[in-house]
Amino acid sequence: NSGVDFVLLRVGYRYFKTGEIIIDTQFSDNIQGALDAGLDVGVYFFSQAITEQEAIEEAETVLQQIKNYQVKYPVMIKWYVPTKVENESEVRTKGLAAEEITNLVDVFCKKIKSEGYTPGFFANKTSGYETLNLSKLAEYDLWYSEYQASPAFYYDFKLWEYSSEAKVAGVEDTVEMCIALKSYH
Repeated sequence: NSGVDFVLLRVGYRYFKTGEIIIDTQFSDNIQGALDAGLDVGVYFFSQAITEQEAIEEAETVLQQIKNYQVKYPVMIKWYVPTKVENESEVRTKGLAAEEITNLVDVFCKKIKSEGYTPGFFANKTSGYETLNLSKLAEYDLWYSEYQASPAFYYDFKLWEYSSEAKVAGVEDTVEMCIALKSYH
């Protein structure tokens, strides 16, 4: 009843030091709760893949976790380099070239698409302009993040994350808010 139509839920992440895949301990409860509340669902995985095989493993992990649920919104990858760490030498993704990162996102999305889901990926202005080759990823839905009154981004995007400080009735913490610029029904 809060005016929210859909949620994007984190399935899990790959640990930045060891590369271990960790499933979000709340994922099952979150997706079931969202569906029970009548919300449409999309999901994402925080990637730290450094090889194509790891990107495929991440996609397969997500597919395994969502196989018993109705996911109408995109199944997405959020590839990033951790910035708030004590020892940067422990970050296994440090120094990966932009071309390699784009390829890893593409591999993840191809696997998701091959299983019949809508694939997507996350970018903010920096990663969109400086890291990812968006023309290579144009067939996938872009989830763009920019906390402004209106977005200022050259490329097409289907989801716009416009706030990280929103409050939603029934949710204790602040949440990120997103607008879908495409119908996923």
